[in-house]
Amino acid sequence: MNQLTKTFIENISKLKVVIIGETIIDEYHWIELMGSSPKSKCPSGVVLKTESYQGGTAYIHRIIKNFCNNVEFITGNPIVKTRYLEESFNTKYLELKSDDNTPIDIESFKKVLDNSDLIIIADFGHSLFNRSTAEYLEGLYADKIALMCQTNSSNYGYNNLSPKYSSAAYVCLDQKEFGLILQHKDPNPEHLYNLWDFLKFDIGTLTLGKEGSFTMGGSSEYRASCITNGAVIDTIGAGDTFFALASLAYAGGMSPKDIGFLGSLGGHYNTTFPATKKALTVEKLDTLITKHGDKI
Repeated sequence: MNQLTKTFIENISKLKVVIIGETIIDEYHWIELMGSSPKSKCPSGVVLKTESYQGGTAYIHRIIKNFCNNVEFITGNPIVKTRYLEESFNTKYLELKSDDNTPIDIESFKKVLDNSDLIIIADFGHSLFNRSTAEYLEGLYADKIALMCQTNSSNYGYNNLSPKYSSAAYVCLDQKEFGLILQHKDPNPEHLYNLWDFLKFDIGTLTLGKEGSFTMGGSSEYRASCITNGAVIDTIGAGDTFFALASLAYAGGMSPKDIGFLGSLGGHYNTTFPATKKALTVEKLDTLITKHGDKI
């Protein structure tokens, strides 16, 4: 086993982790288009195959369970996202979503939260968290919260990390989410230092897609390259795996350099298969570290 893998596992395997967020069921229907209906402009086709995976925070839970022995998961009713894709080129034509959740009664979980070492909040913007829930969590547990607040097509502009949250230990966001906070269309990685004007945190990561990621905290910063190896099958779930690995690395006391590198490996792994079909394991991470260790 690679030395970085050993250090990572030794630092995080005994952590008591609580994961909070929405369960999303990712349904995929691969279709063959037959043309347009003669009586309407509606395209017609036939479903060739269907697959369904646990996504959202349930996917983060699946990953964390492969690395830590003590994991609790707090969630609401599943959100179902159904996608229709043309099989030949994997082109997405339509996405549908079921109803949102109602805010969680977070105070009923105080005992398990009190006993945790790390609280992972993955807020996908489907109403499981409101401002009162955020205030309760950060008021008592900010020093052990790893936080992600996703912007997607159903909550664009309404589920920003700030002002919904005001403090956490580790934060992770992408350029679009960051730009909405700063009201800046194309923020540079170095603008991440400006996030301290909106949110109190220890270490933060800005993910940059094909440009990699930027992690900073205190007097240390690290720019991770985008790890690639062949064609990108799907990017859904890549940010979730990045966040899961980076959150564990942060809680394990690892450096911004290791946080960014391990997160990037997780994100890369998720581009090699559809959505959340597979969950990263210790063995697979070790293989990736050995293969791509020269990029650290």
